Amino acid sequence: YNEFLIQSWFDNTKLRKPASFNMDGVYFDSVAVRYKGNSTFYIPWSVNNPKLPFNIDMNQYVSSQNVLGYEKIKLANSLFDPTMRKEITGFSVYREYMPAPQANFINLTINEELNGLYVNTESINLDFMDKHFNENDGVFFKCESQDLFGVESNSLVSSLDYRGVDSLEYYESYELKSDYGWSELIEMIYTLNNDIENIEKYLNVDRVLWYLAVNTAILNADTYNLVNIRNYYMYQTQNGQFQIIPWDVSESFIGALFWWWGDPENLYEASPYYGYDPYVSDRPLMYSLLSVDRYKDTYDAHLRTLINQILNTSFISNQVNTLGELANNYAQLDPNTFFGDGFESNVNEDYWFFNGQWNTFGGILNTLEQRVEFLNNHPLMNASIPVIENVSQNIQFPNEGDQVIVTANINNVEEVELMITTQSDHFNFQSYTM
Repeated sequence: YNEFLIQSWFDNTKLRKPASFNMDGVYFDSVAVRYKGNSTFYIPWSVNNPKLPFNIDMNQYVSSQNVLGYEKIKLANSLFDPTMRKEITGFSVYREYMPAPQANFINLTINEELNGLYVNTESINLDFMDKHFNENDGVFFKCESQDLFGVESNSLVSSLDYRGVDSLEYYESYELKSDYGWSELIEMIYTLNNDIENIEKYLNVDRVLWYLAVNTAILNADTYNLVNIRNYYMYQTQNGQFQIIPWDVSESFIGALFWWWGDPENLYEASPYYGYDPYVSDRPLMYSLLSVDRYKDTYDAHLRTLINQILNTSFISNQVNTLGELANNYAQLDPNTFFGDGFESNVNEDYWFFNGQWNTFGGILNTLEQRVEFLNNHPLMNASIPVIENVSQNIQFPNEGDQVIVTANINNVEEVELMITTQSDHFNFQSYTM
């Protein structure tokens, strides 16, 4: 069984094999199992560690079968996170400002033998789209190089650079998850690179700016505007806009990319705009959008909000400590852990790990402390900004057809727009001048 799943990872990653599944006494006769991941599969497999990452589909064999409403369970082994808390904590920040997966812990036993503690992350699939956008039949892409770690490493990254109208030029960088969509993706990419004035017709720019702001605020290094361009999805809603969705945020708070730019200080003090200075304009999602003054001002405002609401509060430390109390006993009993005492020690300090060579994993709270100090002293925090006070509306829960009056006291600005949406997940806003 195990050898079948291993060979499938190399030959046909989507191929699954049936198994029974029991969660807290609730028994499922038939679920579909495969290994997932890239380096998180290849590295432990190469050293014969059985703690491989799993993708479990609950309804491939039994229609409508689910666990607590979820049809897939995606178990990450946290190969690059000794704390096992960076992914769960990172997603909790993203969810404050945009749709992002839920995540929790699962203690996994295989054939009555404990395999270890895993991080379970909600699948970004049709159910996810339905939950957040009230639809699920739009164009849908996973934006990731199609290389297999340890096997191939020549593909271009999913930087949203324009390569012409031939969809073949994009196959190595994007995985189409819907029945169609290449022409829609290429049209958006063309506009991003060559017609930025009309980009909002094809892209939810405000949502992208929130995404980029969270990336840089929590130093999610393995993502678009820091070290590696990957780990995001694009879904086109019925209004024609692509919505960006974060994925695999386990490298938040630097993680295993500690020495990527030679000195971790270069990451602590990475530019909130373009990452490592001096930058090159090969990341149009940052370069093109921030070349527009209005978008840059909005991005600055989003980042200030994040700094004040998340970084300058106990939000992250509370999350980290709560998760530690919840899972500590399971982590200590994990027979296949990669990091020994890292579950606790890597929270407040960097973790040094020798596996033929020294590797370093950035700690959560000490990394956050360095990043907060840099961002709080950045010029964007000293900018002259509007002061908004005493916001109210005459009908708190209006019905269709009610006349709603919104009032506010706003200083240090000449013009004000009121943005309104009927979407529960805050997109597709309409602007009204106040």
